Parts: sequence; structure tokens; C-alpha cells
Amino acid sequence: MTKSVRPLSKVLIVEPRTSGHLLVYVRLLVDEALRRGDEVVLALAPNASETAEYALHLAPVVDRVLVDVVALPLTLRSLQDQAKKCDANLVVVPHADEVASRLGLSIGQNPNVRLRLLIMRDPRWDEEGAWRHRARRMLKLSMLGLAAKVRNVDIVWLKGPSHANVEGSLAAVDPYVATISFEETQSRAQTLRKAWESVEPTFWFLITGAVSPRKNPSLIINALLDLKERLPEARLGLAIIGPCDPVLLPEILDGLQSLEDAGVRTFVNNQHITNDEMNIAVAAADAVVMAYSTSAPNSTLGKALVLGTSIVSAGSRTFQSHAAPLGAYTADLEMESLSQAMQAAKTAARPVARPSALGTESFTDALLGHHGEN
Repeated sequence: MTKSVRPLSKVLIVEPRTSGHLLVYVRLLVDEALRRGDEVVLALAPNASETAEYALHLAPVVDRVLVDVVALPLTLRSLQDQAKKCDANLVVVPHADEVASRLGLSIGQNPNVRLRLLIMRDPRWDEEGAWRHRARRMLKLSMLGLAAKVRNVDIVWLKGPSHANVEGSLAAVDPYVATISFEETQSRAQTLRKAWESVEPTFWFLITGAVSPRKNPSLIINALLDLKERLPEARLGLAIIGPCDPVLLPEILDGLQSLEDAGVRTFVNNQHITNDEMNIAVAAADAVVMAYSTSAPNSTLGKALVLGTSIVSAGSRTFQSHAAPLGAYTADLEMESLSQAMQAAKTAARPVARPSALGTESFTDALLGHHGEN
């Protein structure tokens, strides 16, 4: 039996931000919508085309779509007006936390175009804190619940690879995204690995993506120094692949020099990288290290799961809960605990790769609509 395909449509994808992984999601949605035969309009920030992320992720497809400037602030009215302007019958917002929360006040309004809004940060991921923090979390959750009751509005929850679906709601599992084959990724990873180590085999830890304060690179460096002190004969390395926050860079470079002085190899690529290049880096490493000050899951978890790379995850109980079911070595967000988790990863066997895990279809279906949907 052949699979039916939903009717062709004009899709408006609205994303005023360019940072982090967001334009990877946008590109994935654009590619799938075009594959289905839809027309696509991108509503982006006025300066989006000047950013490195745009050049990496969207420049190859902009000649196949219409590009418009996003109307800010994002509201129910502005989204409807922009959809009417380009005659779109579906609006997708990949980072919709703020606008979806505001839509909770729109009960009784009747948008005439379907909106699919991706919630990147589930309030239930947040840990208990001060009463003001708890109150904000509950308010956001309440507003999102109300927004889901607005006609023609679909609230879609982003989920990490280990997170169960929320009962009665749409969910989009953060997918593994690649434009090259699994085999080519592994082959290019071997080439990258040779650039990291000249002769002696080394156990390589990796920090990747945009290296910001929330990724705590200095904590990771100090934990690795502690590990080298406890295992002086071990051949260890730390690779940092991705753009480093300029404010952090001097501190990071000082830390890397301390590692080199202690006999730990280092490799730094302080540049924006494509999604495929990030996949290659994850495949080249023995273990990715995520020591995050946030509770949301991260796309690197899925990359490591698919590519068979060990995961070291330090952070809140919630952040650890995203990683632990994937076989991660978890730790508190402090040096000794993280160092012990890194040691556990070093002494364990490398996980088995799962190239068929975390496909993109369920993610794109959740936001563009299922095949066969009217």
C-alpha cells in the first residue's frame, strides 16, 4: 500500500533568532516541506543573512524559497497578518515559547490559519527554586495549556531522545540531522581524529557547539586536570569544536595551556561549524562532555547516541535525567563529581552506534503535519 501525502500547501516558517541549533531546525523543515512539494516562505530577522549561522544552514536553499522580514513582536495578530500577506495556510514557529505563552490570553480569538508552535523549554524541566521562580514556571505552564485551547493552534513539545511523550499532546523528539551518510560521517571522523593526535592513541573528550558560560568549559578543564592528576599515565585530550564566547575565550585559552602543561593534548576550532561538521566531531571523540547550567536536553545527546560516543553529563537532576537513560555517566555540576564521571567514561567500552535511531520524520510531521493529513 502506498503512503498518502497531505495536500500541498504554502508554509510560513517564522524564526527571528539565528543562534545555536535553531536554523538547523529551520533548514530541516524547509527541506522536508520542499520535498513534499509545498511552497515555503521564511520570515527571518532583518540581519539574518549577515550571520554565520545563515550562511551555514540556509544560504544553500534560499533560492528555492521566499524570504521575508519577521513582524515583531510575535503575536497571534502579527502571525496571522504575515500569513495573510504571503497567502500561507500553515505557520510554523520553531522557537515559540514566548509567543505561545502570550497566546494563552487569546481564548475566544479565532485564527484563520493553522499555527504550529514548538516549545523548546518545558517548564516542567525546571528544578524547584525560589517561590518567584516556581510561580513563573507554573504561570508559563498554565498559559501554554490555555494556548493549546485556541482554535487552529497546535502546541508541540520538544523532547529529548529519552523523554516520554506528554499525555494528550503533540511531541517532536529532537532528531539526528545529517546531510551526509552515516558511513561518510564516520570516515571523515577518522580523518579528523588523525588531526587531533599525531602518534600516540589518546582518549579524547569533546566540548562542541556554541561554547557559552552555560556550558561551563572551565569546570570541564579543571575536572580533566584533576583526572590527569589521578591518572598520570593516561593519554588524555580535550577538543573544543565550535565558536567560543569572546568573553570566555581568554579563560579557556589559559585553561587549555594548563592542560598542555599537565600533559593533556588539546585541539581547538573556534569557528562556526555546520551541523555535519558537528556530527563528525562527535563521532571522532571518545566522549562528549556536557556540563550545563540549564535543564533542557541538548541535540548533542542525540548525536552521541546515534554515533556511538560516550556521554558525560553534569548538571541538575533534570538535566541528568535526560542523559542517564542513554547510558550516560552523570555527575553534579562540580569538579570532583565531574572528574569521576569522566574517569568512568574513559575506562568503559565505547557504546554501540545506533545509526537508525532518532530519524527526522516524526519531528517534521509534528510541525508540518502528518502524511495523509487533511
